[in-house]
Amino acid sequence: MELPHRYPIALIDSHKIIDDHSIVATYEVQADHPVLEGHFPHVKIWPGVYLIEGMNQCAGIHALYLAEQDVGAVQHSDYVTFVTRVDGCKFRNPVFPGDVLTLNATLIKRKMNNIFYDYYNKAQADPKWFLYKAKASQTKIIDQEELDAALSIMGKAKYDQEYECSFTGNI
Repeated sequence: MELPHRYPIALIDSHKIIDDHSIVATYEVQADHPVLEGHFPHVKIWPGVYLIEGMNQCAGIHALYLAEQDVGAVQHSDYVTFVTRVDGCKFRNPVFPGDVLTLNATLIKRKMNNIFYDYYNKAQADPKWFLYKAKASQTKIIDQEELDAALSIMGKAKYDQEYECSFTGNI
């Protein structure tokens, strides 16, 4: 599993999935990285926005890992992770060429892009709620040929979200 990012914006050298909630990654800031030529050229210092991007990529690898746990192999065209906010960000120490960054990401709350996800979880937890997940492959309302065609056009992740009641399309 890898991100689609390539040099010069690929900011992860190695990573280790700790568990379903945590990942650790490393990146060594190279002295010849192109961004250092224009960012304070008289004092080569790694830009803070690149620190945030490195954290995003670290978390993105973890998101892909979780998606693969749910739906199997993930194609980059099926999943895109976005940073929607950065809270309380402080840059405490400068980062210079040769420094090795250790990036840790911890999943605090798993968010889904299907508005019914919260209701689904409530229904699972409360026996007073009625819960039925109507997967297209099980209901047979849509012909198998049409389902196969949709799968080939949409890719597995999007297909699963739209036809098989998957909540993991945007984790």
